Amino acid sequence: MKTFIQDTLRDIYHDVDCPYAQRLLKANIRKVNEDYVFGKSLIPCRHCQSLSYIFHNRMESYVNNMRSKNLSYMLDGNWLLIQTDVAFWKIGYDRYSRDFFLFHGNTAPESTEVKTHDKNEYHRQADAMHRRSLSDYLDYIYEHDRFRRGDYNHAPRGSRNQRSKCARARNNLKRAERARVYALLDQMSAGACG
Repeated sequence: MKTFIQDTLRDIYHDVDCPYAQRLLKANIRKVNEDYVFGKSLIPCRHCQSLSYIFHNRMESYVNNMRSKNLSYMLDGNWLLIQTDVAFWKIGYDRYSRDFFLFHGNTAPESTEVKTHDKNEYHRQADAMHRRSLSDYLDYIYEHDRFRRGDYNHAPRGSRNQRSKCARARNNLKRAERARVYALLDQMSAGACG
């Protein structure tokens, strides 16, 4: 279980390595666990319980993860903006519940610049809820966009909705292949007759 530092004067909790926790007087410090933090409804520190702090703490691993998946990113305040060749994404963080949340922009990027995200309309990605880490969301984005590009062999199949979407997409692909073959056969038979 994770340990936090509580500022007993203001009922704020910090990560152990938070610079603001290091500034507290020893008389005002109490080490507490996760259950205590949520049981007493302590207030999260604005610095160490923010998305930018979480991102910068493990930045090297996140950046390597995104590079391996060909994801472009930009940290914009409380949002991690991600762009793929298929769509735009926004990841936010609620410091009170300590949960991440994901928004998806359906429009394919016209520009290679992540900065063009503000022109997009986003919706909450409902089938990606309840993930507890940033890495889980990066994996979800990668798998989602592979599916959107037509790579159905590695599509996520965790929920009934995902399985039915995958089945529909495969059926549509088979139908399109059959139509293409019939069109080629028609062309060949028209050429042989004429």
